[in-house]
Amino acid sequence: MLITLNANPLDISGIDENATVLELVNLIEDSLKGSGATVMRVFLDGKQYSTDNTEVLENLKLINYQKAELVSETAAGVVEEAFYDSTEILLHLEDVAENVSSELRLGNVKQAMEKYLELINGLEWFITIIKSADLAYAKKMAESAYENERQELIAKVNEQISAAEIAQENEDWVGVADIVEYEFCEIFKHGRRFIASLMKEN
Repeated sequence: MLITLNANPLDISGIDENATVLELVNLIEDSLKGSGATVMRVFLDGKQYSTDNTEVLENLKLINYQKAELVSETAAGVVEEAFYDSTEILLHLEDVAENVSSELRLGNVKQAMEKYLELINGLEWFITIIKSADLAYAKKMAESAYENERQELIAKVNEQISAAEIAQENEDWVGVADIVEYEFCEIFKHGRRFIASLMKEN
């Protein structure tokens, strides 16, 4: 079978076609040690798999495929990709926030709280990527204005998540709706502006 890394053919030794895809990924990861890069995605006969899905990769045998294409990226590249995708994701989260708020105001608490989890996961993802901003935007993050804005955003997220949790405990669903509609949406808007500014002329 043909095995490539970033479109470059590989001559793999120490592994045979009876091996699992996870074993192949681990072998390539070992060869990348010290380079600052890591395998992010695997394409098997054109179908994409994330290397985070280790249970899936462990059950896939190389012998069942004609071509395995691996894609590696540096930490900086991963952050840049996350920032590039962030505008679309944050806009989506704003839509979800508005939907959750509407459902809560209509008394549809169960439906709202199922979608609310997506907002919390989104906020945690947002904190993770801005905490990693130095990896790709070190020069700008060295400026106090950017660092202060980052810390302000992180504090705001933690503050509003805590406020929403207290409102939930008190079953104050109107209060939760207000936080989601006004505070969460403002965080997503502020986050888009912050990321756009970091990416501009980087």
